[in-house]
Amino acid sequence: MSRIFFPNPLSGEKCNGDENTVSDMLRENAALIHAIKDAQNDGCADKMLDYMKLLHRNLLWLSLLADSTKNSNSSGETDTISILSVNVKFGKL
Repeated sequence: MSRIFFPNPLSGEKCNGDENTVSDMLRENAALIHAIKDAQNDGCADKMLDYMKLLHRNLLWLSLLADSTKNSNSSGETDTISILSVNVKFGKL
C-alpha cells in the first residue's frame, strides 16, 4: 500500500505530491491492474474487488492532486507538478 495515505510518524505530516510520489503511485497502479487481471483470471472475485478498491483510491488521490495543481497554477503560483511527464511502461494486459 502506498505511503501517501499514512502520515510521517515523526512529523505527523502527510506525504506531498512530488514527482517521485506520483511516479511511485503510477507504478503501484500498474501492479494493481495486473493483480486485478490475475485475480479475475483465477476467479477470485473477493481479491479482485479489494484490488479494485485500492486502485480507485489511488486514482482519486491522483485526480485530486491534478486538480489542486491546476488550481494553484492558475492562481499564479510557481510550484508545479507535471503529472503527465511521468512515464510508466505498461505491459500487455
